[in-house]
Amino acid sequence: MKAFAIIAALSVSACGGMGTVFSEYSGIKPVSFVANGSTWRVFDKPGSLMITPSIAAAAASGLKDGAALGTTQTIKGQDYQDAAAVWLAGKGPDCRITSGGQLIPAQWQFLHTC
Repeated sequence: MKAFAIIAALSVSACGGMGTVFSEYSGIKPVSFVANGSTWRVFDKPGSLMITPSIAAAAASGLKDGAALGTTQTIKGQDYQDAAAVWLAGKGPDCRITSGGQLIPAQWQFLHTC
């Protein structure tokens, strides 16, 4: 029963993140850029952005993490934040991240000011 409760909670959490992806970022075209030696895709709009590794990097990460049965995380949360900071630095010296977090695996959202 406890395992069912955990799975149900994770499912609701994932659905919430997916809802944000669709409601907040549908229709926004991603822009590819390189940060810290990796290619990223950013969906940018005033006040927030969603960032994801390139499709190839996300697939490779998913394979590695899945092979390890979820005990590892190839691309860390700090990697997403660092890439988002590089993107924002390109927008202007006063742009900064105010908060953020993972929406779904391989997609993170950061709120920002510029």
